[in-house]
Amino acid sequence: MWMKPLTFVVSLSMAAPMIASAQSIAMVRVIRAAAVLEQPVGDARSVGAAGVGELLDVLDARSGWYLVRPSAGSSVREWRTGWINALGVEPMDRGTGDGSGQKPTGATSNGEPTANRKGFIVGAGAGAGLHRTPGFAVFDRFGRVTSFGSGTNNFSVVTNFLIGYAPTDRALLYYSNRATFTTDERYDALGVTGVGMTYMLRRTAPTGYITGSIGGGFGTNLSQRAAGDVGLGWTVGGGWEFKRHWSLEGDALFVRLGNSQNHTVYRGLMNYVFY
Repeated sequence: MWMKPLTFVVSLSMAAPMIASAQSIAMVRVIRAAAVLEQPVGDARSVGAAGVGELLDVLDARSGWYLVRPSAGSSVREWRTGWINALGVEPMDRGTGDGSGQKPTGATSNGEPTANRKGFIVGAGAGAGLHRTPGFAVFDRFGRVTSFGSGTNNFSVVTNFLIGYAPTDRALLYYSNRATFTTDERYDALGVTGVGMTYMLRRTAPTGYITGSIGGGFGTNLSQRAAGDVGLGWTVGGGWEFKRHWSLEGDALFVRLGNSQNHTVYRGLMNYVFY
């Protein structure tokens, strides 16, 4: 009779470390590419693969294996849960990151995945746009209107430049210069230079975002080396960070020059932001 209680106690004592391990290890990082299997045995059927750097939530643990799922914000879509060998991953404790007391790359201090955008940022982008010019009046030397010119739509090459600081993983603050090089007969270049902000919808990539800037608007004729005209300018837009640092963006640029001319440019760009 006493054998059954003894067997139960021994089994419980052997299972306790594994249960404690599963509870304390909430997340792992993949340190070498590995297959994700249906069962915690080497010859089980593969349900997918995990690449180096992927963050995985731990659901259970057995001898040498973790039952995992892709963490929130992961780009993995091919599988939902599976077993991965412990030799191919690095445990991450939610309290201290990786056990060293330092926040691990790819996670916040509580283990939440992040793209690590916080800190110094600098970026640039380029693309194409449609410059819509306003109609205009032609005056004679006595100041009388002699004719009116109609507005036009012109193809343009567009650029972005920014440098600043991200106080959080989702908010980016920076100096912004957004320029448009157009085929308009009055101005070769238009743009807005001032302050800008981007707000990421998620800590991780891929994610959508919204962006805008406000500052001085300018229009100049580079070929004639003219001083150009200045006024107020602003931009508003959004984009998709499809990969860490890389994004596709669309925005509308508005320039209201001091000579009462209003210009609008619809722009599409590919951006790279270092953070």
